[in-house]
Parts: sequence; structure tokens; C-alpha cells
Amino acid sequence: MTNALKHVKYAPKGTRGIPQKPDASYVAPVIFGRIDSERHLLNPKVTIVLGVTAASAIFGRPVTILCRHSRYIYLDNGSIGLVTIHPPYFLTLPNEESKTREYIKFANNLRMAISTLAE
Repeated sequence: MTNALKHVKYAPKGTRGIPQKPDASYVAPVIFGRIDSERHLLNPKVTIVLGVTAASAIFGRPVTILCRHSRYIYLDNGSIGLVTIHPPYFLTLPNEESKTREYIKFANNLRMAISTLAE
């Protein structure tokens, strides 16, 4: 397990801070290089990609979660990637109904990854 961002900036929101998305000049050279090295070293069967920053780092280019969400993506080393939301996204949702709906999608994505590991 790793984190695409080792140093996160937060913006205040209520009693909690919301993680801020880094700009592309940081994602490309810093995060992509480190994540690529970690994946090469560990050679995971499945990589669960949480959020747009991690997805951009894995794919080496900007991506949107909606285009890749809940789908298996075959990565360059032959492993499988599964893109899903990053858990702090739940903090930005306007109501409990939205949070529940997104949580169910998130849990289903984790189940997909587990079932792939079991194969």
C-alpha cells in the first residue's frame, strides 16, 4: 500500500480539512516516477487507484474518474488497475443519500479487486 501524495495540503472546511489536489507540474515528474518505481518493485497483481491524482500518476496523464471508474484497466506491466474514488470525496457530498450511494459503489469496487486477487 502506498499513497500518491506523501505531502498533502489541506483547505479548511468546518472542523476538518479537505485535501487539495496538486497541480499537474507536481503529479507528472514527482508522483508518476515514484509510483512507477514502487509498482515495478512490488509487481502487484491488482492496483486499486483511489482518486484522480493517483489515476493521473498511474496512467502518466490527466484522467477523469468518471471515465475509468469501476472498470478493470490492464496496466503496462500486465497487472490490473481498478480506479475508484478517494475516500475524502465522501466529505464533499451534500447529503446522506449521496454519501450512501457513493459508499456502496466504493465498497463494490473493493469487492471487485478482492475477487480478482482470489482468481
